[in-house]
Amino acid sequence: MDTGFEHDKVRKVDVLQSDKFLDRGLGVIQLLKLHGSVSWLIEKGTGNIIEATERGQSYVGRRYEGEMMLYPIAEKELYLNPYISMLLRLNWELEKKPVWVVIGYSFNDSVIREIFVRNFSEEKHLIFVHPEANEIYSQNLSEMKGKLSLMKKRFGLIEKDLHEVEKLGEIQEEYNKVNHQIIHKLKDNPRFAWNSLVIP
Repeated sequence: MDTGFEHDKVRKVDVLQSDKFLDRGLGVIQLLKLHGSVSWLIEKGTGNIIEATERGQSYVGRRYEGEMMLYPIAEKELYLNPYISMLLRLNWELEKKPVWVVIGYSFNDSVIREIFVRNFSEEKHLIFVHPEANEIYSQNLSEMKGKLSLMKKRFGLIEKDLHEVEKLGEIQEEYNKVNHQIIHKLKDNPRFAWNSLVIP
């Protein structure tokens, strides 16, 4: 999986190469964290974004200025790198893909929501999985007209589940059921092209 980081063998750190977010090469699964990550740290002196594998005494202070995580109050930073590159990539992908699968996202970020809304049309199909899918659609996505599949379901684990081992089998069964329903909706859509890169 390509997360946009390249390993610096000399310094033994992973350094972000934000231009990689604009590379649309095939055959590689790419992960774009649109708001950054708590594991992304800004290196003092260079300004490089380093992906932290360990959090020791040098976490923030001596070697690093702080986390590269975008919180709601800092929304204006969306227009700077690396965020702008990731948002451009999101826009390109939504523009060309006929079917979108969104799992567990609330669409509260106005910039990201606007990218989805502007790219949606009668030719697109949104499969939206969230325990509050109907409410989120009414509040944030009601202007989107086209094919929508709202799945009022929970997908995956939440933190409290990790402590309730007896429920894990039941949760896994529900996860498998929702996963199957998503795949079924994708297969039913004639605009979705199955290929060797798709993992069912």
